[in-house]
Amino acid sequence: MNGHLTYAGATIILNSLLGKTQYANLASTSYLALSTTVPTYATSTSTGETTGALTNITEPITSANYARELIGNYQVSATQKATIAWDSTNNTTKASLNSAIKFNRATESWGTIVAWVIYSSASGGTPLAWGELETSVTVNSGEAPYVDTDNFEITLD
Repeated sequence: MNGHLTYAGATIILNSLLGKTQYANLASTSYLALSTTVPTYATSTSTGETTGALTNITEPITSANYARELIGNYQVSATQKATIAWDSTNNTTKASLNSAIKFNRATESWGTIVAWVIYSSASGGTPLAWGELETSVTVNSGEAPYVDTDNFEITLD
């Protein structure tokens, strides 16, 4: 799962790194969302330049038992599914899962999932990072998709 920081996520980190804010406060809680479309950045109609806003995110419908899944809340250690460590082989900082992220069982088709988005809240919120799946996944009624510990890795070099 390769991905990208969104404009919002990168801005928060860079403002902190460059002393413009006291610390990077991306989100106290983060959620993984699935999308049946590949997100894109909005383009200004007047200038034709990218605005930085992430658009074209199509999550499955909630009436099919879809909901974003919690990755972790910094105040509740039992909810934290990610581990962050130095990867000396690749000289990078890496986040990986220490437990699987399990989505609800679909009560009707969710369609073909082609991308993921990390949000700051369970609904609405700010998209902080996103990426395309290496292999798309069709979620049919009765199936419960999950992200295994071997299939999730975020790095910052």
